[in-house]
Amino acid sequence: MTSFSIHDVHEVLPEVHHSSDGRGWITLRAKRRNFFNGDDMEDVEVTMFTEDIAKLSCDLSEQLRESIAQSLSTV
Repeated sequence: MTSFSIHDVHEVLPEVHHSSDGRGWITLRAKRRNFFNGDDMEDVEVTMFTEDIAKLSCDLSEQLRESIAQSLSTV
């Protein structure tokens, strides 16, 4: 599996899609450039459906709450 940080990308292009059943999805296309010569490299595409986005939002919110609570308890 190839791993990269969102900070390593040149451009992120979001595409929002709708469907007739009320579900939707978002596709994020990350375009990378070679650090040394500026040449375009492969695109990386991530597709997330509505349920995935909702779960990710909840997970991130929970992690943020835990992180804040930990930082406040060490003060």
